[in-house]
Amino acid sequence: MGAVGGAGPIRIDVVVPSIRAGAEEALAALDLDAPPGVEVSYYVVSDNPAMKTKTTRRGGRPVRCTANSEPLGAPLSRNVGIEQGSGDFVLFIDD
Repeated sequence: MGAVGGAGPIRIDVVVPSIRAGAEEALAALDLDAPPGVEVSYYVVSDNPAMKTKTTRRGGRPVRCTANSEPLGAPLSRNVGIEQGSGDFVLFIDD
């Protein structure tokens, strides 16, 4: 565990449930600056089954883009993103 439980950085998972056709549009919301001592990982979960799963980087940070096998809606897509991450905190940014 990060600084919350002792030594090391605080880890935040940013989960973006998306209904857009592709992840690139949703990635624009991820240009946030993290303060010193904070590690941020991004998880974009698309409700579009045609989107391909990929891992990329944005601003030097990992971004995992996945698609639900069927439309689940934002609430269940948030749960998918939570399960993918391992941060100390979760921040939701809906596209």
